[in-house]
Amino acid sequence: MWWLLWVLAALLVLFSCLDVWYFLRAAAVLIRAWFQTPVWDVTAEQVVVGRVLPRDIDMCHMNNARYLREGDFARFSLYMRNGVFKALRALGASMVVGATTIRFRRALCIGEGFELRSRIVTWDEKSFFLEQRFVSTKDELVCAVMYCRQNVIRSSPDKIMQHLCKRKVECPEFPADLQHWVNFISASSQALRAEGRQPPPVLALVLLEEVELRWWWVNYALGKADRCRTPGYQVPQPDQVGALHCPLHTLGYTWSPFSTLAPVAELMSRTLQCGQSSKVPK
Repeated sequence: MWWLLWVLAALLVLFSCLDVWYFLRAAAVLIRAWFQTPVWDVTAEQVVVGRVLPRDIDMCHMNNARYLREGDFARFSLYMRNGVFKALRALGASMVVGATTIRFRRALCIGEGFELRSRIVTWDEKSFFLEQRFVSTKDELVCAVMYCRQNVIRSSPDKIMQHLCKRKVECPEFPADLQHWVNFISASSQALRAEGRQPPPVLALVLLEEVELRWWWVNYALGKADRCRTPGYQVPQPDQVGALHCPLHTLGYTWSPFSTLAPVAELMSRTLQCGQSSKVPK
């Protein structure tokens, strides 16, 4: 009986830590696709049939996250049948989802059957672009449309297509709606890269050994922090205009991680109010 308790405990830990049903279904999809007829046209549309079950719903219709999950399984079947997975293994490559977007048109209700139609639309030097449609079997209405960008790692889509077709394959043109989505991805990437190139915050500049500051900034910061002023130090007067270039310890700072917080915070506040930024000497 003890071994049964150990098995139950192991299953409890496994189901608590991993999405076991996802991996079990993924394995079942791959095994089923392995025994199905291969699809020699890599860009041909493939259909997977499904039905909305009670575990898929919220508020009596299919949960939004379930669409993406079903899209994963449909792509597994697609790549297994058209040979992309075999080409990836032969080339020592792999694929990851780089971007995905979905548009909902009508809800799929509980018990409703649907067809998930997947196809490779086109590709570029780094990625495949797929379209996946959820079509209701009740009225043939396209209930949702999903685009997926599948990035190829350690290889390229052109090499995969050449491996499968044994010749150079011309890339199909991008449809207008897909091109708009690709442009959005490019604009988003450029914006995120620009954020990474922003200058360091004022706090980082203040804590440098040498900082170029205006005299009245120093007057404001040091004049408000008595405990950070060296005894006998004379605070610069506001009429002393010009840039100051000297080590911070000569300005009367005592370098304590606690005593410097107050003047630094006030200096940052004053800097932001003035709309100016300090300069680091080259």
